[in-house]
This record gives sequence, structure tokens and C-alpha cells, in this order.
Amino acid sequence: MLCEQRLPDVSEFSALPGRGVRGRVEGRLVEVLAPDDELPAGLAAALPVAEAAAHTPVLVRVDGVTEALIEIGDVVRPGSYRAVDRLRRLGVRPVLATGDREAPAQAVAAALGIDEVYARCTPEDKAELVRELQEQGHRVAVIGVGPTPP
Repeated sequence: MLCEQRLPDVSEFSALPGRGVRGRVEGRLVEVLAPDDELPAGLAAALPVAEAAAHTPVLVRVDGVTEALIEIGDVVRPGSYRAVDRLRRLGVRPVLATGDREAPAQAVAAALGIDEVYARCTPEDKAELVRELQEQGHRVAVIGVGPTPP
């Protein structure tokens, strides 16, 4: 049975490109972020476990205090396989540039048959990659899903 409890409203919401999101929930600052180097020891030990499972670890902070590390798994949409295959048959070289950490990025790329992977990219990194490919003489098309969690 689904939980029928209403979730509290979020105010002062902001996206932090390449980093995460933050907002106020019941007056408290809640941040959902990519993990940094300043994790408590117990949570730092969970990072390799999440990555070994090809999951993306996400840090939850409340009022500046680290409260949890959550693992998010990617599900490749069925249409993605067909799209990448069709592009490849048209002579297009698929490249994956993602904000995800290395292990989940490699897992998604392997599932789709993509050999060239750029992980932990900020939006600026992705724009720079496009510029570099264009400077090398490649025509570049970008397919994306818009803002996503860290």
C-alpha cells in the first residue's frame, strides 16, 4: 500500500549544477549532493560498496550535518538500446558524458555498448568536451535528459 502521508513543501529550492540540489523543508536546509572528500568514516567506507554495485552514492545533509548516504541505481530505458544501435548503424560514434561516478557510468555504457565514457562531468565539462570534439573536426549532436540528481 502506498504511503498516504503528504510530504512537506520545499521552499528556496535551487539546483547546484554538477553538484546536487538544496532547499528548505520545514525551515531546515536539506541538501542532496554528490559525496565530497569530507565524509564521516562510516559513510566513506560505504562509497566503494555503492560503486561496486554500479550505484551512484548521494549524500544527504540537514542544516550542514551529514545524515545519510543513499545509493541510486540507474535503469536504462528500453528505447535507449535501440537509439544507440540506430545511431551506430548510421555511422555515429556514441560517447557518454555524465555527472555520475566512474562505476555507474561504465555500467550504463557497457549495457549500451558505448566504449567512450566521461564520468563525473559538470555541465561545463560537457560543454568543453563538445568544443574539443568539434575542434577535432567532428560534428557533434547532444542527447540529454536535462537536470538530474548528482
